[in-house]
Amino acid sequence: MGLFGKAKPAPVTQSWLMDYDEMVAFFGLPPGTSLRDGAFHRLFMAATTQLTEHESKRYVSVELVNCGNGVTVELSGKVIGKLDERCLPNVVEVLRHYGGNRAPAALSHTGTGKTYNITCIDPLWDGSILT
Repeated sequence: MGLFGKAKPAPVTQSWLMDYDEMVAFFGLPPGTSLRDGAFHRLFMAATTQLTEHESKRYVSVELVNCGNGVTVELSGKVIGKLDERCLPNVVEVLRHYGGNRAPAALSHTGTGKTYNITCIDPLWDGSILT
């Protein structure tokens, strides 16, 4: 394909800040769903890009992208890092649920500041909410 070929670039997903309840709604889960209910996979990546943490909005929407030899994390269409290899079994399950190439996720800071938590839906979750 030449310089002016007909190939279209992938759409850029705009990221936004969210609090916990907005993150639950972002994934289409019932209100009140907790991290301990088993509805989420908790993944992580090295904090190679410095991102500002907002006190009232602790989550930011990101996208997981299958790159063949790993999974990158994109913030507003820009790669900010790569998931740790230990996350691959769970992220493969998530990517498969969303068609194999891209999946929505939420990024949050860790207490140490050396890694970021990546939260995404667990497609095998049975829908039960612990009380």
